[in-house]
Amino acid sequence: MKKVIIVLFVVLIGCLSSIGYAQQNPNVEFFTVEVAQPGDPSFEKNVFGGVPLVQVGSDIGDLVIWERAGVSSDKGVMQGKLLSALDHPATNIADFPSSSWVLQLSDKYFLREDFGISIIGRPVKLIDDPAADFMILKPNIKFGEPHLLDKYLIMQVPTDLGRYELWGKLTENIKDVSTDSFKLIGFTMHQIRHFRIVSSDNYIGWLQSGEVDPRVFQIKHVKDIFNLDVAPIQIPAGKGRNSFPGETLLGFVGNRFLYICYPDAMHDGFCYVDLDDPNQQEQVIKMFDTPDVNIFNGTVPVVISAKLTDQYLFWIEDYFDRAVGFLNDYVFAWPVNELDDPSAIIQVTTDGAGASFLDADENVAVWSGVDVIIGSSAIRGARLPWLFIRGDADNNGNVNLSDAIYLLNHLFRGGPPLRCQDAGDADDNGELNITDAVYILLHLFLGGPAPLAPYPEMGPDPTPDNLVCK
Repeated sequence: MKKVIIVLFVVLIGCLSSIGYAQQNPNVEFFTVEVAQPGDPSFEKNVFGGVPLVQVGSDIGDLVIWERAGVSSDKGVMQGKLLSALDHPATNIADFPSSSWVLQLSDKYFLREDFGISIIGRPVKLIDDPAADFMILKPNIKFGEPHLLDKYLIMQVPTDLGRYELWGKLTENIKDVSTDSFKLIGFTMHQIRHFRIVSSDNYIGWLQSGEVDPRVFQIKHVKDIFNLDVAPIQIPAGKGRNSFPGETLLGFVGNRFLYICYPDAMHDGFCYVDLDDPNQQEQVIKMFDTPDVNIFNGTVPVVISAKLTDQYLFWIEDYFDRAVGFLNDYVFAWPVNELDDPSAIIQVTTDGAGASFLDADENVAVWSGVDVIIGSSAIRGARLPWLFIRGDADNNGNVNLSDAIYLLNHLFRGGPPLRCQDAGDADDNGELNITDAVYILLHLFLGGPAPLAPYPEMGPDPTPDNLVCK
């Protein structure tokens, strides 16, 4: 057996040369980003304008940015914090007029609107340096809302024909302000408030809206994103009660396209379509039933904000409590590997207050709103357990030969770090070393024991250690 392991290891070295309702989870970690008390002069001016944005694993760490309304004027001030330094005063990212509806944040960049004339970007690494600003488009070119995805920058652009077109380019060309750097992707019939574009490694999707309902989801494979000769997959979006139809899109889990749906006139729900299904049959995975009358007096819950990440589906449920007379807003999370099991839903918050706008990335969610219980406007958040597959060192959702190669490349050739170190710890001894690669190989090729839990499905680490995921 030793000879076989040695042979496999030699083969690996050769490969390396070519590599250029609902449970409460006690492991939820809560944090407060920023609080404005009623005594703050700007409290009554919606001190936190719109949705705070969170990015896990940005170029400078886990980051939250937001717009703070001006005290003496309507001009907003951009602020931000690293989640590793929440006890520090807010970093004043920039002091400029801005609109919170066009803020965008990714691992490497954030974008803002400048006086409604142009879109301005800044590298996250230079987030405190106004001199690092750069334009996304030449001045005075018509534009709509920008959408900054991991690989693409997409704009909703008005035309003289009265419709909005979608133009995009690779984010690696984000500083190229030439008009030719953008290519036509598709269109919507008219501008959609809170327009959203969702993407995965394989798909990109948006909502095409006509002058009247019904609205239609448009989905294309990323390899065809700039090919207008390839027609997008069209999925009816239905007539919903959501005031912001663009927010009905959630995203992709494998070949499933998830969205907020309306199973009947009285209920919101989560639905999906399997993109491999030629019939595109809508499947309801959760309908928000009327809650216990003893708690909520029979009021039907409504989804007011939702975000799908690679790990969790986060959302805010909104209730009106007739006995007390104010809105109760609860944050929930659903592991993406258990979307067929409603019992896996986690009730993140239990106090029922202070959640109106939500953003999330990976295992972290942040929300803003007025906390009617303590009388403050606040941005709060929660970090849930990181979900991973043990042995999946390259974080592609599968355990195979490439994971052993990736791990050895990292350990001995200065290759890229592991997104989740726990995933590379195949033998779960709390360390990353060559034995983990050997463990994977023995399992794959010699019938050795499988990686320890969580495997083969995603899950949290059952054995705490010093390895980190980010």
